[in-house]
Amino acid sequence: ITRAAARLRLTQPAVSRTLAALERHLGVRLVDRSTHHLALTPDGVAFRDKAAAAVAAFDEALDPGRLRTWPLRLGHAWSAFGPYTTPLLRTWQERFPGTPLELLRIDDRTAGLTRGEVDAALLRGPVDAPGLVTEVLFTEVRVAAVTADGPLAARTSLRLADLA
Repeated sequence: ITRAAARLRLTQPAVSRTLAALERHLGVRLVDRSTHHLALTPDGVAFRDKAAAAVAAFDEALDPGRLRTWPLRLGHAWSAFGPYTTPLLRTWQERFPGTPLELLRIDDRTAGLTRGEVDAALLRGPVDAPGLVTEVLFTEVRVAAVTADGPLAARTSLRLADLA
């Protein structure tokens, strides 16, 4: 602990108190102590690995050069993009060449947005879900298709009830 304290530019008692407080908080022993030796327990190894990953993620988040390389994860249901897929990808690449766009098909009513699987979602129809704000981008024409020789083919217009 003395060497670790020196590397941290802290006193040995301060590091010992912090370690003891962390062990109390977690409810596990992180290190096995002896007079001249300190070794991580299995819980200590697991905590060290998770803490190291958290520190690395934090360091990456603070690196301005990496911010532009994070992908925008855009969720969609089964056919939400339709004919707009290629133009969307092309325009995105032209306007934001340093930010990848990931299109993720997630078949639920919010296309993964409420579960945190995506950063934004393109949906068909309004969705009333807590914590979401929606904006109508456009409306699209819907058509009914019937066989050319069917009884409805000669009609100039159809109602939904006619299809029943």
